[in-house]
Amino acid sequence: MIDLNNSIPVNPLFVWTVPEEYYTIAQTCQMLHITTRRINAYMEREEDPMPFRLFPDSKRGAFIHKDDLRDWLMSNTVLARDGRSGNGQSSSQ
Repeated sequence: MIDLNNSIPVNPLFVWTVPEEYYTIAQTCQMLHITTRRINAYMEREEDPMPFRLFPDSKRGAFIHKDDLRDWLMSNTVLARDGRSGNGQSSSQ
């Protein structure tokens, strides 16, 4: 039996969550710390657009599978140590 008087209190800010299979644009923005404007720009690119999906005849409610997002991120990002020079500027500039 659990003694509630001697048990460790649960931190209300820490919530165990089960990873989701699909993410909305808002969830993706929150995870990547970017704006919806940037997501929309990535989705509208001609070459290698961010692979969000919609149901037929829908204009809202775009979603992306976690594996598609991971694959897209791997091909469209660089390691932090390779992407920045010592002064915080991109190494490609």
